[in-house]
Amino acid sequence: MMTLRIIFEELRINVLETLSYKFGIISDLFVYGGLQIFLFFSNTGSSLSNSYVYNNSKELLLLGYITWILSCACISNIGGEIKREMMIGTFYQKINAFIPIHLLYIGKLLASLTMQMITIIGVYAISVILFNVKLHLNIYIILLIFLCMIGMYGVGLIIGGFAVYYKQINSIVFIIQMLLLFVSDVLTKKQNLGYVFKIIPLTYCNDLIRKVLSSSYVGLYDVIVYILICSFNFFVGIVFLNFMIKQAKKRGNLLQF
Repeated sequence: MMTLRIIFEELRINVLETLSYKFGIISDLFVYGGLQIFLFFSNTGSSLSNSYVYNNSKELLLLGYITWILSCACISNIGGEIKREMMIGTFYQKINAFIPIHLLYIGKLLASLTMQMITIIGVYAISVILFNVKLHLNIYIILLIFLCMIGMYGVGLIIGGFAVYYKQINSIVFIIQMLLLFVSDVLTKKQNLGYVFKIIPLTYCNDLIRKVLSSSYVGLYDVIVYILICSFNFFVGIVFLNFMIKQAKKRGNLLQF
């Protein structure tokens, strides 16, 4: 119960803090909205109709695009928060709290995802107003995206581990976000995707949610593999973050910035 109260308090504080910096929300709307308009006008993702036998390729693209936006929040949030807290000197208190640090940051992640919904609403409004594209969501798609966020949170913890040890990671996070846009089937369905990219939760998620949307067959085997991939990334992220914290302590640069 105490853990849930702490997570909720972190969520509340971070939502209020984000709302006080309205420029960040506006800039996200411009960046993600502008990129979306470019992708839609350039007819990106037109091949998705053939891949999933669904006549609205823009809807398939929009679904993957929104999932990518949420994934970007997962991978950038933890590293950014760790960097910020090392700068102001509160990170040492966090790693010595009575609850594990990966649970402590869930509140921050939920706050980031909550605020990112404002961006997603803006992106969806652009889709409806400019392109007459509407999403037909259901509970299965929402659950699959939720599992993806758990897995991508693990990826965020890995990036957080690098932030603890190497400090400056802004350029790395941006490169990873752009890489995910092109290699995780956000824009198109790649037939010869390398195995290293198939274990990224976002890649598998995009395939499954589009199959559900297009009423294609999704077998129990696919769902089990997807759950295992998300769980694998989550637990690897926890192990890697704690490992890098120990390495930073040994190196003596844990509190240096």
